[in-house]
Amino acid sequence: MKRIELLAPAKDLRSGKIAIDYGADAVYIGAERFGARSGATNSMSDVAELARYAHLFGAKLYVTMNTIIYDDELDEAKRQAENAWQAGADALIVQDMAMLELDLPPIELHASTQTFALRADRVEFLAKSGFSRVILERAVSLDEIREIRKHTDVELEAFVHGAICVGFSGQCYFSQTMMGRSGNRGQCAQPCRWTYNLLDQDFNRLIEDKHLLSVRDLNMSEYVGDLIDAGITSFKVEGRLKDENYVKNTVAYYRQHIDRVIAKRDDCERSSFGRSEVMFEPAPEKTFTRGFTDWFISGKMDKVAEFNTPKATGAYLGRVKCLINKSFELDTKEVLTAGDGICFKDSRSGFSGTNVNRVEGKIVYPNKMDGIEVGTEIYRNFDKSFADMLTRDVTLRRLDVSMHVGGRIGEVVLKAEDTRGNSSEVVLNGDMDIAKNRERMEMTVRSQLAKSGDTPFEVKHISVDFADSMPFLTAATLNGFRRQVLTKLESTILNNYARTERVVTDEKSAYPQSTLDFRANVVNHLSEKFYRERGVTNIQSGYELLSDYAGAVVMTSRYCIRRECGMCLKNPKTKYRGKLFIENNFHTFELKFDCANCEMSLIYCGNRKM
Repeated sequence: MKRIELLAPAKDLRSGKIAIDYGADAVYIGAERFGARSGATNSMSDVAELARYAHLFGAKLYVTMNTIIYDDELDEAKRQAENAWQAGADALIVQDMAMLELDLPPIELHASTQTFALRADRVEFLAKSGFSRVILERAVSLDEIREIRKHTDVELEAFVHGAICVGFSGQCYFSQTMMGRSGNRGQCAQPCRWTYNLLDQDFNRLIEDKHLLSVRDLNMSEYVGDLIDAGITSFKVEGRLKDENYVKNTVAYYRQHIDRVIAKRDDCERSSFGRSEVMFEPAPEKTFTRGFTDWFISGKMDKVAEFNTPKATGAYLGRVKCLINKSFELDTKEVLTAGDGICFKDSRSGFSGTNVNRVEGKIVYPNKMDGIEVGTEIYRNFDKSFADMLTRDVTLRRLDVSMHVGGRIGEVVLKAEDTRGNSSEVVLNGDMDIAKNRERMEMTVRSQLAKSGDTPFEVKHISVDFADSMPFLTAATLNGFRRQVLTKLESTILNNYARTERVVTDEKSAYPQSTLDFRANVVNHLSEKFYRERGVTNIQSGYELLSDYAGAVVMTSRYCIRRECGMCLKNPKTKYRGKLFIENNFHTFELKFDCANCEMSLIYCGNRKM
């Protein structure tokens, strides 16, 4: 059976518990350092508490240590890895090959998407090097996943939802070049979301002040079955910096989607336990989204970017039918409410937004009317009613248990058992009176034992079996009895939870190249040692250690500005075929196009103002 995992982001302990409660089979979280989201760090005590909570449901916890690590940080990285193991983490998500060279506890290592796992030979090499799981590059296609699966049986994880890095992960040096803030160090300034001018070979402007590299968000919910067939077993949601409502909505949405797919198959099962019954209909377009794309899962495509804004646009509502003083009539079937946020394409400023003050039928009274015209397309980027509902919703994940109470006067035995066979038993000894009304006493027993309270359990079945006289037990005694057995059951479940330990191999598979440039991200002596022991003889230092960026390939992507703008060189109708550049504050990058592989690269040309 394929054990299918829904993997959710956790900004902190609270959002991690929410992810588990709303149906995640695993969560990933940053610790004190070395995570690719420097704004999402957590104490190891919080990591330990989240691991304990996850393990109650058979869910897993992964700690992100997916930045490159300098030589003077290796000892600290080793300590953090050891602490994560002691805290109960199931795996570390890592980028730097030095982590394979450190003397670590037997915690599993997952190859981050930052390791640029796009092609079969790369994934096969990572698997042979000691990674138990490889997280694929977001731009991977179904055909490529199938090819990867043919060459290795390593676990494969894929992003299915959330923000997309337009460049190949781990191979983007855009932020380091522009701001001195390295994405490979968890400090990306997201220059791909900024505005740029598109220039021809004479530096004439073809497009001005547009978000030329800002792509939509990923939504692969319709491909869950295809991805399982291709070899994916872990489905990852992006968003360690997103709010709790995003986590609730998105995790619940994919939980339902994946469960429907599993229910139709006899070769898959969910990888954790427990029920999450949400009281709302999940709708990912109603929390943060820039609009959705399935990226390149089924091949190259255009219309994956939004040039007008990098911000959340939300769900499309309809067009403005007419203007009425300081209001407008909207042609839509959706219901708006005061407090909603709306946005729209503005012919003057590109994209604008405002709040809704009140609504009367189809007539909308916004805070401001600037830019709203007849025919304007309106989007809702904040649904107040939905947000309020998510805030109010408190879903708690539950494990079904059965209870059996029996014995005799003076010795009552209470046993609890979950669906996995974990069980606990508590014995109550002492002087006891005989219940005068057996039927009423049994009703009291059932009533009190069914109250699972704030525990992670829900009592679904109770059996009462006293062969002789039934003892009289007060409600307080029964409540204490129940609390004891459920507390003991919780401890039993945690004690029975077994982490999979990493198998350390001495195999040193030959790397497919003998020369590595800065894109190998080698910034410490252990990473260099790793590659040299695998046949690499010429290794350039990582980009962050270079002194001159001129002429460097700062990004490579399957996204293509030419294709997005209708200027694909494979199209015989394309008129302009000369060089193209993009520019922001005089920082200029030449666009290079590898049409055979449908890839675009950005080459740094320096600052034209200097």
